[in-house]
Parts: sequence; structure tokens; C-alpha cells
Amino acid sequence: MNYEGKKLYAAVKDIAVDLLPYIRYKVKDGKVTVQIKEKAVSSRLKRMGIYILVYRGDCSWEECLVIYKSKEIIERGFDIIKNDLALTTPYIHKDGTLKGILFICFLALIMRMRLIKVLQEKGEIKNYSFEKIILELDNGELMNTEITKKQKQILNVFNAVPKT
Repeated sequence: MNYEGKKLYAAVKDIAVDLLPYIRYKVKDGKVTVQIKEKAVSSRLKRMGIYILVYRGDCSWEECLVIYKSKEIIERGFDIIKNDLALTTPYIHKDGTLKGILFICFLALIMRMRLIKVLQEKGEIKNYSFEKIILELDNGELMNTEITKKQKQILNVFNAVPKT
């Protein structure tokens, strides 16, 4: 196999990342031939479910899908508040106290989602999880006098490295 063929194989692997188990491909004379693995595809389809979105009204299909996706994002946010931020049903006597707790959890959710979005945009989501970032940046000290190399790498992702 020549150098050009190796580049094409690498390009196919790079493009078809999640689809590699379902295709067979060959590189010959600078051309890529792709063949579908029928058994692998049908096996995968048997394990998949079907989701049907039914609605009544004057919405277009695209509008319905946008509404559904935004509902899904909100539900994911509540799931994070409930599970990741560990907000349970607190025993509270005053409504104001509950509103304060919910407000703090809402701010924490906004910060968490923003950090995750920045990590995704910068391509660093595979290197850092939200929990790892918090544990690394909060090393138990009230005030840091020196930033570690790992902390500097994380802060660099967010363009937040302090000037020394």
C-alpha cells in the first residue's frame, strides 16, 4: 500500500468513527469503495426503538422538533439539579429559604452548563469532566498563591489564566 492509500484509510477512519462497525471499505487506485455490513446494521436496528412525535396545531415539523429539543434540554437541567447537584426535598419552614436554595441551584446549573459548553466548543470535553475541573481547581485552600500546571491548563481552556 502506498502513502496515498494510507492517507485515505486514515481519512475514512477519521470520518466514519462510529460507523466503522457497520461498513467495510477498500482503497484501490486512489478511490474508496464502501460496502454496508447488512447483518451488523440489521442487528443494530433490532435493538433500536422508534420515537413518534404526535402533535395537534399549526406548527411545522421543524418547529415541533425545536420545541421538543428545548423541552429535553430543560428536563436535562432538572435532572442535573436533582442528581448531580443533589437537591432533595428539604425540610424548610419558609418559602423564602426554599426560593434561595432553588436560586443557588439554578445559578450552579447555569455555571455548569456554560463550562460544559465551553469545553465542547474548545474540543476539551474528552480531556476534562466538570467534576475533574472542580476537583482540580479547588484544592481545598481558601486562597491560592500559586497555580499548578494542571490548573493553568484548565484555566487556559477558558482564557482565564491570571497574569503573574
